[in-house]
Amino acid sequence: MDDEKLDRIGHKYQQIAQLAHDMIPEEWERVYICGEMEEGGETIFFYYVPKGGRDSIYSLDIAGLFQIDEDEYEGMEDQLFQTMEDLWNEFKYSKQEPWSTFTMTFDKSGKFDVKHGYEDLSKSGPFQRLLAFKYKYLGIVPTDDYAKTVLHEYLKGE
Repeated sequence: MDDEKLDRIGHKYQQIAQLAHDMIPEEWERVYICGEMEEGGETIFFYYVPKGGRDSIYSLDIAGLFQIDEDEYEGMEDQLFQTMEDLWNEFKYSKQEPWSTFTMTFDKSGKFDVKHGYEDLSKSGPFQRLLAFKYKYLGIVPTDDYAKTVLHEYLKGE
């Protein structure tokens, strides 16, 4: 891949991180972003750890927890979705295999990591993948028996 394409992809990663940062209304220590993309469907969400290491906050809970205008917050979510889609398209246009999932983690110091997955998303449901993400990146183990079973079955199949 040439330098120009790498620069465009790197810029998209920076935009995604900046958008997530802008959506967080308090000081934070670490952010964990999960994006999923396939033809005709996409999702992106994140968790962040507030300064002081309190429990992680789910991106879809932010507007309600901090009394942020729903329309304004949804506009930021739409920008995040669009930027993820632009990133995915950059991979396609660069003749790279388009990923189905990506995970980005970063902290306040600027340290970040990006991982891409190429799994068939039709083989698992969004609930399974959310449980697995929370378990792998946040160390959250479900408390109810049904969710524990779902997570165990998903992890067994990986």
